[in-house]
Amino acid sequence: MIGIDLVYIPRFTRWLSYSDNQLLTIFSCRELEECRRRTPKEAEFLASRFAVKEAFYKALSTTCATITHIQPFGLRTIARFVEITPDARWGCPLLLFSAQEFYTATGIRLPTLTAQISLSHDHDYAIAQVVITLV
Repeated sequence: MIGIDLVYIPRFTRWLSYSDNQLLTIFSCRELEECRRRTPKEAEFLASRFAVKEAFYKALSTTCATITHIQPFGLRTIARFVEITPDARWGCPLLLFSAQEFYTATGIRLPTLTAQISLSHDHDYAIAQVVITLV
């Protein structure tokens, strides 16, 4: 399944005033640490990471819609278990999803999957595409 999301980067400028506790409902500790090192591009960083999480959620919810035993859940339920990190060798963004931590926190067991992402931003917009494949 494929998910895509486009976000308006200036919208995330006000997110910079949110407390860490608020931001941790969507972003991981490592993502927030990396964001703080991105001065003055913090809003761009948050926007691009949010776009990936939203695109992942869209692809995953489309996948889960065909599996009757999985109860519906929202973006905020899964976002904190999704982390975007740079590949150690190439520096390209990788999506890490902790299915076990998600299951422990929610009781929802998801199918085994892999996810590939593409991420881009230019001026006022960030876009992300996620392709999920069931293993």
